[in-house]
Amino acid sequence: MNLKFLSIAILSCGLFIGCAENKSTTDTKTTSSSTAAPQTTTLSEYERRGLAEIEKYYNGQTKHRIGELEDGSGQYFEVELFGSAMMEEFARANLIGMPSSNLTYIMFKNFAAERTKYKEVRSVITLQGNQKVKVKFSTDQLRLIEDRLPMVIKIVESMGKNEVDLIGMMMEPSNLVKFNKDNFMNNLKLSNEKYGAILGYLTYGFEFRQVPTGEQIIHISGKVQRSIQSHEFSVDFDAAQPPGRIIMIDYKF
Repeated sequence: MNLKFLSIAILSCGLFIGCAENKSTTDTKTTSSSTAAPQTTTLSEYERRGLAEIEKYYNGQTKHRIGELEDGSGQYFEVELFGSAMMEEFARANLIGMPSSNLTYIMFKNFAAERTKYKEVRSVITLQGNQKVKVKFSTDQLRLIEDRLPMVIKIVESMGKNEVDLIGMMMEPSNLVKFNKDNFMNNLKLSNEKYGAILGYLTYGFEFRQVPTGEQIIHISGKVQRSIQSHEFSVDFDAAQPPGRIIMIDYKF
């Protein structure tokens, strides 16, 4: 099956990481920090690729800032996206949180040596009326997302092949979430016939959710594109467990 995965959050090591020399080019946009006035900065090829990917996918323009973390423990990289009609649509649907997280991952997955240079990646989405949506994630958190995205893609591929039993083997429900695995499996068996062949998968973004007992859940959300009816799709992981442990899969029709 040759699915067209349109996700901007899929790992792309062969394309972006370790495939070329880390050349640097001068960028005319500014760098700001709490301790120095804005100045011109030199971006690596990998940083420039991340910004270019964001601009192309979301059809907008970007600015960037590099600064010191408030506690002085290291640097952050911040990307600001503006002039994006797609983001305006997400905002009107009250879904802007997911793509704002995805901006941070797009930058991170393009990084090479920058993965150790920065402690944090931030995103700012500027909407009409100068409304701003801001999120930030540590590079350690972004590594957790990177480790789990291949499992999301594997599940979507298995759904397309009707490998329902294989998906069931990937799931280990826990007391962190309420989930009826049997009902999900029964519905999954009928999904391809009812909603059509899977054509691709689009990642919206991710969240780190804390449950009352203190544990964290990694929630990765996207859209499964089908020939009859596409639908939202999400996978939850226990952040403290290995990447292969999936505790819940959900989809909305």
